[in-house]
Amino acid sequence: MNYSGIPRTKCPPGCAKCCGVILWTEEEDAAIRVYLAKRGRQMPKAHGLHCPFLVGGKRRCGIYPVRPFICRLYGTTKTLYCAHGVKPERWLSDTELARIMGRLRGHTMMSPLWTEHRSFHVDGVDFEAIPEGGIQVRREGRMVQLRSGAPAGD
Repeated sequence: MNYSGIPRTKCPPGCAKCCGVILWTEEEDAAIRVYLAKRGRQMPKAHGLHCPFLVGGKRRCGIYPVRPFICRLYGTTKTLYCAHGVKPERWLSDTELARIMGRLRGHTMMSPLWTEHRSFHVDGVDFEAIPEGGIQVRREGRMVQLRSGAPAGD
């Protein structure tokens, strides 16, 4: 998966506020499974609306080097901003976001939660499954669609 162009965000130590429901591609799934296997771990099961990859009492990311696309995007747009006010090295414009999301075209999006839920609400953010594949995210009236078949944009 090509993550170039996604600005870096420095999360506070131990923060997992945005680590809720996540989606990942089949390619990312393979990378996650390899990463976990090399460490003697298996793919965890989902528990409620929390990310299944959070580990330890401080709820840190157990797959940070191979974290999925959505985890890298969180906190980089005005729609998916950090609830703690952490700013990215720069904000992505809507055009840049559309271009980056276009990289998901043709990928099957996966999540352990889609078998149980079609929509959910976590910390002021509404998530809804899109029938043709992907997810719609809405926060304070702003909306972005993360779709596997989304056009690349300009």
